[in-house]
Amino acid sequence: MKAMGLQNNEVVYTFVLESIGIGILGGVIGVLMGIGGVWMMITYGLDFEAMFGMDMASFGMPVIGKVYGVWNPAAFVKVVSFGIIVSFLASIWPAYRAADKDPVKTIYHR
Repeated sequence: MKAMGLQNNEVVYTFVLESIGIGILGGVIGVLMGIGGVWMMITYGLDFEAMFGMDMASFGMPVIGKVYGVWNPAAFVKVVSFGIIVSFLASIWPAYRAADKDPVKTIYHR
């Protein structure tokens, strides 16, 4: 990108923007998968006794019957926001490092 004439801040902006886009895409896919998982937990529940064939109270889990889930939209928002912020912060240092490289030395690497 620098060989085509982009400045350092433009290269950094491009990498960071791409990382934020990947974070948003991952967040949307994660929310869709989470909605499916929570829906299944609400509808069918999780029967530990059927899964392990024993009472879970012997393991310190006072569970009798099935465990059901509940909707928590605030948790979805927090997790997506956290993922976008982490992808943004994780992209800053590599973007500055890529912007500092000399294009001729980078292309002629052996």
